[in-house]
Amino acid sequence: MPLFLCGAVLALAGCAATAAGPALPAPAASSAGPAPAPAVRPALCDGRKPAPRDPFPYNRDAARRDAMLHFYDLGGGERYVGGAAHFDSLDAAGLAALIQARYIDPYEQQNAAPPVWDIFRFLCRHPQVRAMGYVISIDRPDYRASLETVYAQEIDPQLREEALTFCADADAVETGDHLECFWD
Repeated sequence: MPLFLCGAVLALAGCAATAAGPALPAPAASSAGPAPAPAVRPALCDGRKPAPRDPFPYNRDAARRDAMLHFYDLGGGERYVGGAAHFDSLDAAGLAALIQARYIDPYEQQNAAPPVWDIFRFLCRHPQVRAMGYVISIDRPDYRASLETVYAQEIDPQLREEALTFCADADAVETGDHLECFWD
């Protein structure tokens, strides 16, 4: 994977870059817990965009939320640093579950990233694509889940074409032999 992904989680995942590229392993190998199940198209993919809610009524069951995610293993069973924990391998079904359970606001945006709902629809159209992001612990007043990266291990011409448009405002984009769009 390219350097920018490694840079986004360098301090958290302990990855290191070399002249040949970063040493960040494949998501399943870099994260705690079992590898994710194959993608399933959730019914929400064909549903309507939820109405905005201000303030968003986050589900505050952080233990249940965290059990739904695939976190980076920081060693020793640690996930959180400074009240934040990074996750990966989030497919459309997993994101639909987070949206429906109100663990993530469909209108939330990580800086210049597209809104969560737009990322969700992108994952629905491309089942091989996964999302990465972070959660903020229940102990902090800014408790939430945010998305900052979409990626796929392989990329085909259709995905490449749509990704070039979808990721136009990303801080870093890779569409060579795989897809990776990172918004800081």
